Amino acid sequence: MFFALTFSILASAFLLVPLIKKFSGARVLVSLPAGLAFFAFLFMGWPSLRSGEVITHTLEWFPSMGINLDFQLTGMGFVLGLLVMGIGALIMSYASGYMKGDAKETRLYLLLYSFMVAMVGLAVSNNLLLFFIFWELTSIISYLLVGFKHEYETSRKNALQALLITGGGGIAMLIGLVMLSHVGGAWTFTELTANAHLITESALYPYILTLVLLGAFTKSAQFPFHFWLPNAMGAPTPVSAYLHSATMVKAGIFLMFVMTPILGGTELWKTTLITTGSITLLVGGWFGLTQKDLKAILAGTTISVLGLITFLIGIGSDKAILAAILVMVAHALYKASLFMMVGAVDLATGTRNINELRGLKKWMPLTATAALLAGLSKMGLPPFYGFIAKEYLYKAAIPLPMEWIQAVLVLGNAIILALAIKVSIIPFFAKDKEKQESASDNPLHKNELDWTMSVSPFVLAILGVLFGAFPNLITPMVHTAVHSITPEANLYAVKLWSGVNWPLILSIFTVGLGLALFFSSRWLEKKETPKSWGVVIYERLLEAVLCLFKKTTRVVQSGYLQNYLAVILIATVALVAWKSIPTMGLWVSYESNLTLTPIIIITAVIMLISAFWICITKSKLNSIIALGVIGAGVALLFAYYSAPDLAITQLLVESLIVVMFAWVIKDIKPHNLSTPLLLNSWYLIISASFSLLIFTLVMKSKLVNLAPAISQKMVEMSYPEGFGSNVVNVTLVDFRALDTWGEATVISIAAIGVWILGKNLISKKS
Repeated sequence: MFFALTFSILASAFLLVPLIKKFSGARVLVSLPAGLAFFAFLFMGWPSLRSGEVITHTLEWFPSMGINLDFQLTGMGFVLGLLVMGIGALIMSYASGYMKGDAKETRLYLLLYSFMVAMVGLAVSNNLLLFFIFWELTSIISYLLVGFKHEYETSRKNALQALLITGGGGIAMLIGLVMLSHVGGAWTFTELTANAHLITESALYPYILTLVLLGAFTKSAQFPFHFWLPNAMGAPTPVSAYLHSATMVKAGIFLMFVMTPILGGTELWKTTLITTGSITLLVGGWFGLTQKDLKAILAGTTISVLGLITFLIGIGSDKAILAAILVMVAHALYKASLFMMVGAVDLATGTRNINELRGLKKWMPLTATAALLAGLSKMGLPPFYGFIAKEYLYKAAIPLPMEWIQAVLVLGNAIILALAIKVSIIPFFAKDKEKQESASDNPLHKNELDWTMSVSPFVLAILGVLFGAFPNLITPMVHTAVHSITPEANLYAVKLWSGVNWPLILSIFTVGLGLALFFSSRWLEKKETPKSWGVVIYERLLEAVLCLFKKTTRVVQSGYLQNYLAVILIATVALVAWKSIPTMGLWVSYESNLTLTPIIIITAVIMLISAFWICITKSKLNSIIALGVIGAGVALLFAYYSAPDLAITQLLVESLIVVMFAWVIKDIKPHNLSTPLLLNSWYLIISASFSLLIFTLVMKSKLVNLAPAISQKMVEMSYPEGFGSNVVNVTLVDFRALDTWGEATVISIAAIGVWILGKNLISKKS
């Protein structure tokens, strides 16, 4: 019941979307209900989760294969669901102002709601295949969202890049999930967790781990697949705020969380995640330091924080898992707020270049306040939730024997702090020393836009302060999430102040290093950032694949019908012969009571001569006449064997086809049919082989009797039940009425096509 109501609420959102245009003055009232309803409804499962119960539900899917639609609401899924729906509701409100007056507003809402459904499905899936289906839905919908401005080539290119990277990782993950199910003996996460020892001890474990992590790394923009995320920033700001704070990139993180009790705990797991996370942390930070565009800077910090979370999951200790969830929640709150702030600034000023933005707090005070609060949380300063996340991050890293890890974390967090200053402080609170212009003189200085665009980022920024000052408001949910990943974990208290200790000292040092990096980073902005080798490899691979496909297409799609037919006939002969020769032998004996009469022999000889004439003539008209002769011969055989209806039908159709072909072919551009003798010989061999195959199958079929013949029964039933003495007519209109109706439909469609073709030819000629 819980899951049915959940998806019913989400589905109802699609009914509200068409009302948006009709209620232009109250868009937010139309766009919020579904998100907020589910957000509130999700808490109905909270009492059960807090008591240690996991809410599950199963629907039969492929019971014979042991595959069902298995749903479960765990602590980790609960936290992800809250982020998806809570932040999603606020972004819907923000989008109602951002997209006001845009002709594609409704399409954006439909896509965002679809993405909500996919992410919620991801969060509550307990089946590997069901999880994969929702996983791929997020990739497909994100492709449509990133390429929302499809009229621009750059948007289409970036959307394709995101789809190829994440989709390729998804295919690798699917292979890994199938192997995981094979080794673990189950399709559900619950059963696989119980059989984790079988998986980690298997010889296939390294391959399973590699394939699954490829899916997670590509989705969460880990090195070396990180380059797609900055390019995806060309999407509308509500899309960037939603996909890159609480949903799209968090899907890969969520996969690593749920795979921790199944694949985690090994040295290979730890080494891979710690190394990849560390590199991603620094690479993302370096990218952000070299950028002047506000969105690009935020993209760099998103990559860094995703690397940070991956690093913590790799450590795998109780404190590390706790810190990873704290960082994930804090990042979702401040990053969504900052993205929405950037969108408001972009619309108000027409630029996102930080070198052109100064002193906006006078004209956009609410947006400036939200940016400041979110930025301080991102810097990791007290009393914000980002500070708590950073403190527990250091607490998890300090016990590790590798000192370099602490140095990497301090450097990475210092870079994030420097970038937070660039994004949240400079545009609003810095003064332009070169230009001290008034509001009326500076076209970049404009007032706040739609109130919905200011309230949503402000609410998320306030939550960062509230959860920081009173962490117990959210700590029980975080602890439940930790318990769903590591059931035996020690649940450490989460508090703002832990006294003067080594993590606090590292935090102070981080602030100092971050300020130094900020003041020394201005020279990096002047340098042209070269393409990363990941981008270069992607572009070279894509170019090589497209080149290969073009060459293959030119060979396979040659444009000549005879070549297509040759391939089809060769394949048919080869496949049928491959299956039939082992059972039938190269030759078979036939039993037939067919009596050859002079009429049959003469007709057959004439048809064979006509067929041979088609092969050797260079005239299209002669070929059509010869085809007509073959059709007339078939009609004569029908008449000889007492089937006058079929004979008349065959004769009429054949005559009509000959006339139509002769009429159409005169307007077709002449084609030189003279071909080399060798090629003609190959065509002759192909034709003879196919003819021999059909002849063999027809004659062999006379010896096959799979069921009693029904022809005599039809003769007996024709008059008493079909009320007709003509067995053929009764069969066509009574016994096989549906077949006849289908054939008539096909002929009608073909006639319409011929009529349109003829009409076009006549119009072109005139």
